[in-house]
Amino acid sequence: MFPRDILVPPLVVLNTLIAEAASGELAQQVGSSLGRLFAGYALGVLVGLALGAAMGLSLTLKAYFYPLFQFARQVPSLALIPVFILFFGIGQLVEIILVAKVVTLTVALATLEGVAGIRGTWRDVAALYEVRGFRLLCNVIFPASVPSIMTGLRIALARAWMVLVAVELMISDKGIGQMLEWGRQVFRVDIVLGGVVLVGVIGFVLDRLIRLLEQTILRYGHLA
Repeated sequence: MFPRDILVPPLVVLNTLIAEAASGELAQQVGSSLGRLFAGYALGVLVGLALGAAMGLSLTLKAYFYPLFQFARQVPSLALIPVFILFFGIGQLVEIILVAKVVTLTVALATLEGVAGIRGTWRDVAALYEVRGFRLLCNVIFPASVPSIMTGLRIALARAWMVLVAVELMISDKGIGQMLEWGRQVFRVDIVLGGVVLVGVIGFVLDRLIRLLEQTILRYGHLA
C-alpha cells in the first residue's frame, strides 16, 4: 500500500534493530539516554519531595511557591531550551536539568496533595504523643502520603522520558532521540521507525517497573 521509502516492512525494522544491537551502537545510544534520564529523575525527585513536603507543612511557603509552581507548569519544557543553553551551554547538563524540571514540578505537587490530605486526627494523635520534627516527618507525614507520592513518581517518569527524547531530537549528539534525527537526515526510515518502537518499549518497561515498585511499597506499608 505504501512505497518502501515511506513505510518499510516490520521485518526490515526488526532486522535493523538487531543489526544496530549487534554492532554495539544501539546499546550506546540507549545507555546514553537512560543515564541522562535517571540523573535528571533522581535530582528532580529529591528536590520535588523536599519542596512538596515543605509547602504541605507550611502555609507561608505554600503561599509563596505554589503560584510559582502553577506558572512553571504552564511553560513547555522545550520552550526553556534556549534559556538553559544561555546559562549552561550545549551539553548533557541542559538535558538533565530539563528532565529534573519536569520531575520536580510533578513530584512536588503530588507530595503537596498527599501531605495536605493527611487526616487531621493523625496529626492530633502525633501531637498527643509529642511526635515532632523529623520523627513526625518519617513516621506520619511521608507514610500517609505514599499513595499520592507514588502516583506522582510514576507520572513524572513518563513525562521525563518523553521530554528527554524530544530534547535529544533537538540538541543532543547522543541518545535515542539523536538516532531518530540522524535516521531522518539520511532518509533511513527503518532506523526512524525502529527508534520509535524502541522509545515505546523502553517507556512501557519503565512504567511497568515503577508500577511494580509502587505495588510493593503500598503492600509493605499495608502489612506494616
